[in-house]
Amino acid sequence: MFTPDGSQPISQRVSTEEFQRTIEPQILRYVDEVASRTSSVIQHDGYSSLSACNEEGAWVLHSQMYVTASLDEEELLQLGEQILVPLGFTDITDSSEDGLVALSWFNPLTGGFVGLGASDGSMRFHYQSSCLPSDGSTTKPMQFVPERPEDHPQTYEPDFWGAQS
Repeated sequence: MFTPDGSQPISQRVSTEEFQRTIEPQILRYVDEVASRTSSVIQHDGYSSLSACNEEGAWVLHSQMYVTASLDEEELLQLGEQILVPLGFTDITDSSEDGLVALSWFNPLTGGFVGLGASDGSMRFHYQSSCLPSDGSTTKPMQFVPERPEDHPQTYEPDFWGAQS
């Protein structure tokens, strides 16, 4: 799987545990805000995971997929400016075309991205850290921190979104 990496040495990056404690909840604020502004229920697809990097003792967090009703592209970008840019996701790519909104925010220093695609009234959203070191606060390398909210059960129903548009 493609893992965008940043320019900062892995040893100087925030730990994967700290990412889960401080950065991940703020990224999820973005999803919650979109759902709130569209009065939609967040549906969930897949599960989050941690995987090893080529660098020993470094890990990548892959989020589960979140699905909501979509907002206007300008409002999505504005929310990103308010919530994601302060987290370091400052390189924004807009690959939108022909009715498909495709946005991603990349952290050029530590790597990782937040991405979304929207069409036909629904938006799919996911994020991924880059290779991050462990601070040793978890007892097993592939273990999420206890403070991290558990993934939601899979609830994504494509027919639901087709009926909403």
